[in-house]
Amino acid sequence: MSPALLTLMASTLLARLTGSSTKYEPLPRACHISGRVGSKVVVQGGWTNDFSDKSRQQLSSVVEIFDPYSELWEQRQVEGDAPSPGTYAAASASLCGDLFSFGGTDGRQRLNTLHRLDSKTWCWSQVSPQNADGAPMPKTLCAVIAFRNSLVVLGGYGVPRGPTEPQSFMQSTTFTDDFGWTDELHIYNLSEGVWSCPATTGERPPPCSSHTFTAVDDRRAVVFGGKNREKGKMNDVYIIDLSTMKWSKLNKSGGGPWPEERSGHAACCLNYGQQFPQLLVTGGADRRRQPLEDVWILDIDRGKWRKERPTLKARFAHSLTAFSLAPGLTEVVEFGGTSEQWAGSNETQPKIADTTLLQFRLVESSGQSQWELLSVVGNTQHGSQKRMIEKFRYTAESWQQSTGEGETAGMERRQLERERDREREEKGVGGREGEGEGGAAAMSSKSQPAAGEAGGG
Repeated sequence: MSPALLTLMASTLLARLTGSSTKYEPLPRACHISGRVGSKVVVQGGWTNDFSDKSRQQLSSVVEIFDPYSELWEQRQVEGDAPSPGTYAAASASLCGDLFSFGGTDGRQRLNTLHRLDSKTWCWSQVSPQNADGAPMPKTLCAVIAFRNSLVVLGGYGVPRGPTEPQSFMQSTTFTDDFGWTDELHIYNLSEGVWSCPATTGERPPPCSSHTFTAVDDRRAVVFGGKNREKGKMNDVYIIDLSTMKWSKLNKSGGGPWPEERSGHAACCLNYGQQFPQLLVTGGADRRRQPLEDVWILDIDRGKWRKERPTLKARFAHSLTAFSLAPGLTEVVEFGGTSEQWAGSNETQPKIADTTLLQFRLVESSGQSQWELLSVVGNTQHGSQKRMIEKFRYTAESWQQSTGEGETAGMERRQLERERDREREEKGVGGREGEGEGGAAAMSSKSQPAAGEAGGG
């Protein structure tokens, strides 16, 4: 296909995508939940700059949605039994096309409830397990992933419900003796409606919060960073094989660069369930509670870190969501958080609404495949014609190189998929069933927005 014809196709598609949309700016927020629903990013809750009861109530009745193809935000009303108004520091994951939220706090108490946002009806419901007494303890700053037809919850900061816990607990000396960190791991089976707390073997992570927990294929998940009382901020990497429930710790002694200790960072997998899975980590708060601006990629199979250039806007308590634009081409949406040192109060801590798009391409380097940062696009560049044409050109080229079907066929297929998605949305129908973290095109939406136990880094 000639560059001129490809440009024309991209311009036509851009007009179709954005013709009925209006410009909407998302609210500044941090410690929110975020996940992939269909072909879009959905965010809800968290801290905003208005902590009034009215604002908290209004916030629970809407979600904000980002379309990575048109690069536009919109707000949508939601109904049903949403998470408690004002909830922040919850954990979220996408499964079966829907968004799930677990735990967090509404400012009055820590929670251990599980909520589901139905992408077909845009209606929240509280999930009622058959064994509520088997649920994790009420807590904040834990992490959750989707694993096959289940949700896996790890760690966090909260209050044990009894004198003994099935797994480790580290008491806090900062607030009250009742609170502390845990490394408990629970699995909620969506089909059976039951919580379980399986025994694990190997070198497991210590009790911690504000870490990331990211699925990288249909059996493995990676834990990075976090904090607790004894170690403060951490930068260890733990990998669990969920098919055997065995933990292993990545050895730092192999040499090479390694990220500094942090919490409140965000992570996602660049190539979920496929060859060469790699973990992307951005931001976080360091030991001085200063926001970080670095970008790191972990080659999971080789156990090697690589620091990317350029750096991004420093932030923590933000989210990352990854989308596959084409084989070997992934775009990551980084949103929200706070970009200043922790001020000691959720209400006074400044929040941001910055949306940054990072595009990665799978390349061969020294005989090895790795993900290369292709472009970084800030708020002011979103949706420009030049930018969108460039995106579609890279998408078409990636389809051609990976499938051999040619640019025309690749573009036509993506265009048909987008048209079908838009038809579903116009009829009130959400994303394709089964497109959670392990879905055909979902590249793992493992954003774990987090901050310190009082809300900061």
